[in-house]
Amino acid sequence: MKRLLLMLLGIGLVFAGCGEGDVGDSNVVITVEDPEAVNPVDLVLSAVEQTEAATSFRIDMELRLTGVPLVGDLIQPASIEQAANGDNSLVVDLSDATIGGESSPSELVDYVFEMRQVGDLLYIFLPKEEMVKFAETPWVSVARDQVSEEELDYFQGFDPNEQLNFLLATDEDATISLGEKVKDVAATRVSGESTFKDVLNSLDVEERQEMLDSFVSDFASQNASEEEIMSHLEKLHIEFDAWIGDDGYILREIIVMKNLYKFLVAVDSELRDEMDEFDDFVMSFETYFFDYGVPITIAAPPPEDVTPYEGSLDDLLS
Repeated sequence: MKRLLLMLLGIGLVFAGCGEGDVGDSNVVITVEDPEAVNPVDLVLSAVEQTEAATSFRIDMELRLTGVPLVGDLIQPASIEQAANGDNSLVVDLSDATIGGESSPSELVDYVFEMRQVGDLLYIFLPKEEMVKFAETPWVSVARDQVSEEELDYFQGFDPNEQLNFLLATDEDATISLGEKVKDVAATRVSGESTFKDVLNSLDVEERQEMLDSFVSDFASQNASEEEIMSHLEKLHIEFDAWIGDDGYILREIIVMKNLYKFLVAVDSELRDEMDEFDDFVMSFETYFFDYGVPITIAAPPPEDVTPYEGSLDDLLS
């Protein structure tokens, strides 16, 4: 079941980045006065570029999984913050989780971890039950260049820019609504839907090929063709809402992914063999973006709390 959750997190659990310094040079901001006169694709593209151009920002996100075959229907890491700066420093903290609306850390002990990427090292904190297998310290460190791309699949969902890429798949059928607010700040709302295939096609050629190669690897045991892979990606349905401030930055977004069961069992034959048929489940993210330009420093754990780890990341997280 841990593998199932890690796969889900890898698909879309995405945290936006944070760095040091002031807000970077901004792009041209599209002013919306008449929704019918504005192409939603241009509006979203401008907002994504504006947000990515900022040298720093924070997010506050809640993840919800409904219909997952666990103790309850809800897993919700509450109010998560993550930060990244120009040195690729990164913090992921899933230490506060609930199932079915009630705090149940024992049920999620295998899924709780914290990861920091600072400079050339990954620092990983796991619950004591897991960590005692490898070290007596609360943290282990892994050299980034010793970790394979396959092993980093666990953390691909934490790329600061990946969540914004979902919005790049916006089509011209998306709707624009004026006069809304996000925490008392005026915002323009863009609502639409797409598929993961649309997201893939919105990437540049190199990024698209890298992602396709990853999926080809996932489908290797089934000898699936690229056409078959694309047909599976069409099953992963995405609905989204994005709220864009007058300054051009994204203030809030909600992304809902449907048909996840059909997608996961298609890409993972082992998972299909392990799991009985059940109703499809839905994964959604509600994210607030704030503190644009506010510097945040991510520090490595104290040296006395860290044990260098030279094994496989797969072993560490298995």
